[in-house]
Amino acid sequence: RLGGDEFAAVFSTTAADLAPAVEIALSAVGDPIRSNDRELYVAASAGWTIVEAGEESPDLMAQADAAMYQSKNSETETSSGFDTDLRAELDRSLDMRQRFRTALKRGEISFWAQPLTRISDRAPVAVELLARWLQDDTTMIGPIEFTRVADETGLAVELDRQALTAAASLLALWENDPILGSIVVKANISPVHLHNGQLVQSVRELIPSAAWPRLGLEFVESRLISAAERNHLQLRDLREMGITVSIDDFGVGYSSLTYLRSLPVSEIKIDRSFVTDVDSDRINQGLVRAIVDIASTLGLPTVAEGIETVAEFEAIAKLGVSLGQGYFLGHPSPVTQVEQQLRRLHDISTGQKSSSQRNLAETLETTTVVMTAGSLAPVSRTPDLPRSRP
Repeated sequence: RLGGDEFAAVFSTTAADLAPAVEIALSAVGDPIRSNDRELYVAASAGWTIVEAGEESPDLMAQADAAMYQSKNSETETSSGFDTDLRAELDRSLDMRQRFRTALKRGEISFWAQPLTRISDRAPVAVELLARWLQDDTTMIGPIEFTRVADETGLAVELDRQALTAAASLLALWENDPILGSIVVKANISPVHLHNGQLVQSVRELIPSAAWPRLGLEFVESRLISAAERNHLQLRDLREMGITVSIDDFGVGYSSLTYLRSLPVSEIKIDRSFVTDVDSDRINQGLVRAIVDIASTLGLPTVAEGIETVAEFEAIAKLGVSLGQGYFLGHPSPVTQVEQQLRRLHDISTGQKSSSQRNLAETLETTTVVMTAGSLAPVSRTPDLPRSRP
């Protein structure tokens, strides 16, 4: 027994006989177990590999583990063997993990910012910090890829701490600015940091208490609510500190309205999948309206993510959403560029430079290359937020 519900076995047999032997073992695991006059059934998945000359046990365990996860993710197979395709995938994964670990140690993960605006007058109210990993060849690895690696390698907490350090730097930079001094700076936080009970302490350590009311923390809906009872006390402490707590990607998980009612959160961010084509998609219109109604009942403002067109912005406004975020309102950018975007948005909202009917997309100039999350895309090197070095 390796721990939890994972077990390992060594078979002294031929390659041809290994797969049938694994199936026999899985069949035995599936036999019913009687407990308190009930029959309980257990399902299992297996991954196997063939020992070759010169291979060491950690390598073999990693190979069998990769094969096991392939079978767990399969809808038809209960066992899988390690093959050349899996070897290539495992090699890529191990390489990515090592490179990411090194990047964190060297402070090579930077944080860009994207504006959030009030829908009613387009006034800027917040920015969301988005992690970026710029490579030596000026390509960029998107956050979807390396945040998954961070969770898998136990480095998520360190990534969060660097995000909080970047937030502290930005809060201090804008503190006395007459326009930017009220902007809330939001950081995405891994559920791992919340689950291990260290998040409140990290915030106290890295963010001055005077800046707490201008700090926001965002948590993905599904993983926040899946451990709602365990997370409740920390979320309550964060709210009592004056920190904005947001449920991110709302609507794509498995929210329980009971938990949503009891969780001490500040706002709900509507997932971009409901915002796309909301001007013409009647189903999305209905879903957004329903989410707004639920949030309103709970006394929570809503944020529409992924607004990319004038039509989507106008539809979101009619549906009663409080705040907006997306390329139509502002691109993720290094700090110097996002400052320019925020000042333009402020001028637009106060009518200093344009009428309220002017197309905002024409006023927001940026040199940032649009990137698809998780992909590589060339970017120009630009000034960035200060980087922390652990």
